[in-house]
Amino acid sequence: MEEPVDVLITRREQSRRATLIRPRLWSSGIPGSGVALIADELGVLLPEYSLLQLASRASLVQTVLLATELCGSFSVYDAPACVQEVLQTLVNERRLPRLNGWSPCLDDEGQITSLWTRRPLVSRDGLLKVAEEAPCRNGRARLMEAASLMVPGAASPFEAQTGVILGFSRKRGGEGHAGFSHNRRIALSREARALARRASCYCDLYWDEGLDLECQSKLAHASGSGYLSDADRATALELMGISVLPVTYAQLTSEERVIALSRAVADKRGVAWRQPTARERELGRKLRSEVLRDWSTLLDV
Repeated sequence: MEEPVDVLITRREQSRRATLIRPRLWSSGIPGSGVALIADELGVLLPEYSLLQLASRASLVQTVLLATELCGSFSVYDAPACVQEVLQTLVNERRLPRLNGWSPCLDDEGQITSLWTRRPLVSRDGLLKVAEEAPCRNGRARLMEAASLMVPGAASPFEAQTGVILGFSRKRGGEGHAGFSHNRRIALSREARALARRASCYCDLYWDEGLDLECQSKLAHASGSGYLSDADRATALELMGISVLPVTYAQLTSEERVIALSRAVADKRGVAWRQPTARERELGRKLRSEVLRDWSTLLDV
């Protein structure tokens, strides 16, 4: 074990700091419905209640990104070396069980990456309910705001990051392109099916005006499990009257390239666009600095 385990306590006098233990105080009491028992005297906090705890000390952007992960179909897990070795052996021998939909994404050489796919762990309504019913004030307002801002359905960290940068309003440092959905299923026409050799495909970020923004993430797409080639995908969707724009991580790290991408999104959507003000540029730089951090550090709060 490389990191201490967070242990929830209800009274400050229960705190016993040690190398392997990091106490977290919940003085208002832990709701019975928020704990899942995994042994006679051992329980784990359900994800939505864990996020409520984190929201009390995390920033709004961190909370939105973590909420997007919980309501999405991915998780980032950097396993300790000994666990990674066992998991890789099971993958190599095709004996790794798919528990509750959890499956690792593999790179081109069949090696386990830090990205895993799984079913969503909670819904937006579930997050809002926890925030509304929480007996303590700490984290409630932030979790409610984050739940209202996040978009469910993301399948990778890069999709979540792209959604925040493009979807947040200008006053929050984003580009104001709200109204998209993650991984919208598009049923293909007969001609498009013939080209794509499947009945449907999924759009990373989709606007109803007919725009698919495809996140070019090698980590998410390395396994090739069911993804269309870029050319086939784009052509099939174009046949359906849907424009396809690719976006890379490098584009989001450059202020000028983000502005150009934002204008391209507006053009494809057929909506008005304006140059950001100096203040909005500054807010954008701050937002991207926080959003584009290493995903594995989001929990360092």
